[in-house]
Amino acid sequence: MLSVKENVSITIRVFETVFAIILIGLTASNIERIDDYVARITYSLVINVLDMIYFSYYGFFVPVAMNGETPSFLILLCDFNFFVLYLASWGSYAANFPTCGDGNVNWGTTSESTCQIYQTTMALTIVQWVLYALDFSLFLGYSYVPEVVRYGIFHCFGLSPFYWGSIFTNFPPRTRRRCFGLFWRKADSALSSKKATDMEENRARPSQRVVSNEAGVSEANNEPNNEPVGDSQEVVNSAETPKTTEATAAV
Repeated sequence: MLSVKENVSITIRVFETVFAIILIGLTASNIERIDDYVARITYSLVINVLDMIYFSYYGFFVPVAMNGETPSFLILLCDFNFFVLYLASWGSYAANFPTCGDGNVNWGTTSESTCQIYQTTMALTIVQWVLYALDFSLFLGYSYVPEVVRYGIFHCFGLSPFYWGSIFTNFPPRTRRRCFGLFWRKADSALSSKKATDMEENRARPSQRVVSNEAGVSEANNEPNNEPVGDSQEVVNSAETPKTTEATAAV
């Protein structure tokens, strides 16, 4: 059964790939229909071709050839670049966007269908930018930053395990607990010190019991010492009684 991270990663990457394929078809169709060279359309085509190359890397090369491992820094660089490139592509479309049927020859929009393809291209470009903004944020929050905090910045240049799509890292559970446990190191030290204090108190309790027992023994030993004293007093009194009787008889 797939985990939540795997489902999210697969969903985002599949949508990115599908939209990139559609955009390649739309931009190629626009280039074929427009007689004049339009840099914005060519720029969009190049970005989507690069996006497909990136998909072949994280979708096939990493799971098959790299056993699901890839440098985190490479994923960070690629996701950030596509985030910026798609934003620039959308901005270039929106900066001088023609209205269908206005006969703007600069954009080659003498055909209404060509203009509609151009409009669709701009809409899907902004969708691609939103998707890359989402997966870049998830990658930073759940993969890159925790890895840097736990292992250091240089660990990101080595191989790290990822779920399919290379958005979420797939470190063992023990490593993840230790990674998140780093934020609670002070609390752990406080608990350990408290445990040490409790252990010292438990060790001190038997000695206290011995002292109390010794005190009880000493008290018990004092009681017999008092008893003979009472007996001796009684004996003395009994010894003095005959003398008193004799004195009375003599009188």
